Order: sequence, then structure tokens, then C-alpha cells
Amino acid sequence: LAPYFRANGIYPLFVTWKPGFGESISGMLGDAVGKCFKPSEQFPARGWDDVKHRLKEAMDRSVEVACENLLVKPVWMQMKQNAAAAADPGAGLTLLAAHLAELRKRTPALELHLIGHSAGSILHGHLPDRLVRAKIPVQTISLYAPACTVGFALDHYASAVERAVVTKERLFFDILSDERERADTVGPYGKSLLYLVSRALEDVHKMPLLGMEAVWNPAVEVQDQWNSQRVQDVGRWRAFMGDMGTVRVHGKDRARVFDGVDFIPLAHGSFDNDVKVIGATLERI
Repeated sequence: LAPYFRANGIYPLFVTWKPGFGESISGMLGDAVGKCFKPSEQFPARGWDDVKHRLKEAMDRSVEVACENLLVKPVWMQMKQNAAAAADPGAGLTLLAAHLAELRKRTPALELHLIGHSAGSILHGHLPDRLVRAKIPVQTISLYAPACTVGFALDHYASAVERAVVTKERLFFDILSDERERADTVGPYGKSLLYLVSRALEDVHKMPLLGMEAVWNPAVEVQDQWNSQRVQDVGRWRAFMGDMGTVRVHGKDRARVFDGVDFIPLAHGSFDNDVKVIGATLERI
């Protein structure tokens, strides 16, 4: 991506995660769950749609339960802890904020734009805590399929607005439709990474995550979508944002008109390969 940002007059700084969580979890689930579950071909294809759906849901729930007893959940929680620790004194985000403050002294017209994909929303949620101390405003924050909890977003992104680090109108979100989330997969798991995080890897089952369409759109919210302990976070976030004016929901019906180009399916990991999403972000900046 770096050459495209440079060609548009934007100097890119990348904060790198190692290892990539999406790749790691797919391998871990494939190895562990594959030993316990094997797909069955006993049922004929016709007349069994409801049965197959129920089997799929049961399989997914089994994977969710298994994740709590495998190494997957500890890896997710450790990654979140590492993101928070990066804002400690002397750690990466703190050093980055200090360098940006020095750069802004030399270049008063400097503009700062944050872009985070998936768990990048967690890292960028901690960065404004340091930027407010360095008195550096943020022009835009663009989040693709953010994997942070809604409670985290209230504590950090809503707080950044309240502290005048960024304005609410300059928070932008690109998310998958709920239909696409349910059509996505993570290894043997038959839904997206956000569904797996929400239902198996967070502190409570059915944790509302910022990148899930049902957080924003009551029309796709189903009964018992969220944990009763955290459902109030969804209401607070909707009240804070007011509407979906800066949210773009990407579904299967999105037009793709380029000729002679191979396309990958819309999925949790597709945003940084998406010409329309990246192009719109560049134009915005």
C-alpha cells in the first residue's frame, strides 16, 4: 500500500503486528478442531437445507466452546494486552506520539490520519490517549471491520471526541453486512472472525463488536444478539453516533465493474485489498 499513499501525497507510517492474528487463528483452529470434527456426506443435498443449517450452527457453537479450552482465546487476550501496553511510558505508541509531536513542531501544517483494520482498531484506540497529551489533533480516523468491543470504542473513540482529539464527523467505518459476516469463514468456523471473537474470545459470550452491522443497524439485530451484561453499550454507541452517516456497509450486491480482474470474495480480511475502500480513504485524506 505504501507506494499508493506516497503517490497521493500521503506519507505512510505502519504499525506492524506479529504474528497476524487472522492467519494464526485459522491454523490453530484447523489443527485442533480437525481432530475432533469431520464433515459428513451422509445426507442428500436436496430436502435437507434446514438440517444442514442446524448442523452448521451446532458445529460453529462447538468450535466456539472449544476455543475457550484451546490456545485461541489466550492469544487474543494477550494481543489486546500488548496493544494496551504499547501506550505505557517508553513503549511504542508513546514513542510514536513523541516523534509526531517533534515533527509537528518542524512542520506546523502536518495532518495526522489514522487507519486501522480489524485489531488495528484496538491499537489506534490507545493512541489518542497519548496524542491528547502531545496536543496533536487527528484529522480522520478510518476503521475497517473494527474488532474492538463497543465498550472499548466508547471508552476510547468517544472519549477522543469529547477531548477534542478528533470530531465525530471525521470517524469513518467500513464494515461487512451481517449476511457477509455469516458467509465468511475462519478455518473450520462457518462465520467471520468478528463472530468468533464476539462469541468465543472476549470476556463474555456474544460481546458486541464495533465492526458488526447489528451494532449499527437495529433492522438486522436479532433476539439475544448480545450478552445481557453488554447490550447497553450498543444503545450508548447508537446514541453517541446519532446515525450511520459515516458508515459504509459492504454486501454481496455491491457492483464490481472492472473488466479482466480477478476478485476475492468480500470477507473480513479483504478490506486492505479493496480498491474502492482504499481509494475512498485516499480521496478523503
